[in-house]
Order: sequence, then C-alpha cells, then structure tokens
Amino acid sequence: VRELRPYGLSDKHIDRFCIVGDPATCVEGLRSYVHAGADHLVLNFVCPPDQKAAQVELVGSQVLPAIRK
Repeated sequence: VRELRPYGLSDKHIDRFCIVGDPATCVEGLRSYVHAGADHLVLNFVCPPDQKAAQVELVGSQVLPAIRK
C-alpha cells in the first residue's frame, strides 16, 4: 500500500479512499460500495505505466466478474 506514496497519496488518503490489495481484497472493498447502493464504479489505477495494462486485465478477469455475482 505504501508504494502509492510516490504518487502523492498520503497514508490518510490511502486508508480512506483507496482499495488496494489482491483480487479478493479488492472484491470485498468494491462490494461494500455496491451493497451501499452504488451502481457505477470509477476505477483509477495508480501504478507505474508499465504495470497498468496488467492491472486492468487482472481487474477485468478476476475482480469485476466476482462483483457481478
């Protein structure tokens, strides 16, 4: 999680607004928004540019399908 510091995010911001972790952790975090009534999610991948495509693929293949169940 603290790898996000170079992107200008403070620990307080990370703890309050970010969902960070393995796919299961992200599913759990995003489901809390869905259960609260959210019907749209906006995802911003905060990672090095060379990792962004892999992160999008991982979320598309493992996280979003689990949230739809």
